[in-house]
Parts: sequence; structure tokens; C-alpha cells
Amino acid sequence: MERIFVTDKMRQARHDTAVTRTNEEIQIAGNEIYDRLKADVLIAQTKQGRDYITHILERKVGKSYALMRIAAETGYPIIVHNSVWADCIKREAKKKYDWDIQVISFRSIPVRTDGMRCDVMLKDEGVDIVEVRDRLNDNKLSWVSVVGIN
Repeated sequence: MERIFVTDKMRQARHDTAVTRTNEEIQIAGNEIYDRLKADVLIAQTKQGRDYITHILERKVGKSYALMRIAAETGYPIIVHNSVWADCIKREAKKKYDWDIQVISFRSIPVRTDGMRCDVMLKDEGVDIVEVRDRLNDNKLSWVSVVGIN
């Protein structure tokens, strides 16, 4: 398992950069993230049971937007850390972009996946891939590939 340690100074620098980023810069970065995740989804569709995680340390660069856009295009669910955040992401996708997407808490993976298109699942940054993979494996869903961000 990989771990990244971020000092307080680095955390402050990330925050300072994020608050000064323009909407155009956010859009450019978000499109780059989208392209990367989309390429990972295409690979994941052909290779079952593998994880494709992109580490993105910067804040406010369009990570959630990229996941929502892919979810809207493909019908794949987004896995988040809890049901409150799932509702928030769903509402934002509907309100801002008029997208109906599936967003689930990682704890509800075996229950909520019935009837969903889920040969690939999208993972938000607040969820540990090890916990997601454990839930999938424990519920005989080891063939599902996970694409996401950390």
C-alpha cells in the first residue's frame, strides 16, 4: 500500500494555490483528469478485477467533476466514503449538469449494485481502495475493476 505524507506547510501551499486558481485553469485541469480517467476506464473494461488509481494531490482541479462526467456517460456508479456525500454528489450532478448518476457508499456495495452496470466502478478520493477491494472480494464481486482518484 502506498502512503503519502503531507506536512502542514505543504497542506497550506495546496490551499493557497487552490483558492487562487481561475475557472479556466480548473476547467483545463479537469479535462486532463477526465482524459486520464476515461483512458483508464477503457482499459478496465477489458481487464476484469484490476484497479486503476490516479494520485492527485492538488485541490480544486475538477476531480469530482471528471468522475461525475464519466459516470453520466457510462452509467458506472461512483463509490464514495459515506451516504451523505453520495447524496451531495448526486444532487450536484443533477443541479449543475442535469445528469442522473449512481453514487453509492462503499459500505453499501453488495446491496446497491443489484441491477447496476458495474463491471467498472469509479472511486472518489475519500475512499480507501483497499476497503473497496475487500468489500468487492467479500461479496463475490472480485471481477469488478475500479477506476478512481486518490
